[in-house]
Amino acid sequence: MKKTWERFGLMTFSLGIVLLFMAIQVKAAPITFTANTTGVFSQGSCVTCTVDNNVVPTITSSGGGGLSAIGFISNTGISNTPQFTVSLDNGQSVMVTLGTLTAASSVPLGTGPSFTGSTFALNVSFTVPAGATPNPGTFTATLTGQLTQSSSGVQLQFTGSPLTFTQGGQTFTLALQPTSIVLNTQTNVPLTALLTLNGGAAPVPEPATLLLLGSGLAALSGAIKRRKKSAA
Repeated sequence: MKKTWERFGLMTFSLGIVLLFMAIQVKAAPITFTANTTGVFSQGSCVTCTVDNNVVPTITSSGGGGLSAIGFISNTGISNTPQFTVSLDNGQSVMVTLGTLTAASSVPLGTGPSFTGSTFALNVSFTVPAGATPNPGTFTATLTGQLTQSSSGVQLQFTGSPLTFTQGGQTFTLALQPTSIVLNTQTNVPLTALLTLNGGAAPVPEPATLLLLGSGLAALSGAIKRRKKSAA
């Protein structure tokens, strides 16, 4: 009978260890991100450009008998709602849309008024909600793009990607894909990026796993005590 209890204690303890290891591997809670984006055009050295960053940020260029305009639309700027909300597990990635660039022109872009010398700044703000790990907080960063004229249209080349955010051992990255965009007449081009969570929250084992492990430890402890008494 004593040997049976000892075997039960050892088996229960071993099973508890295995389940605890599994819990540590898979029970990290996903992190939910809420993101807001806004855009700002700047005239820079473009002498034919005018900028209006109210409501729908827009840059307009005129000259040579033509008129061209490029704008940026996001949920945050238009309806004052989050651009997107996603939940990620440790090591997981997802493609997200940061907004949409629009283009309109009376002549083909690239052959009409020039935008060379102007810039576009994409402001990104992530919020980790209350109750999450790491502590709730807001992460902000800016991606800057340079506008240049090309034969195929107006090119927007971004720098500063990927963005890396870190807090309390938690790191996530946002990488624009692609970082170079060509705008043609009457086009809508989404700004897309890969969001990746690197390093997750501390895992929390399930109560049942901890209870089973505790039972195994108690049974093993009792078996050891009985063995010592028998040997005395």
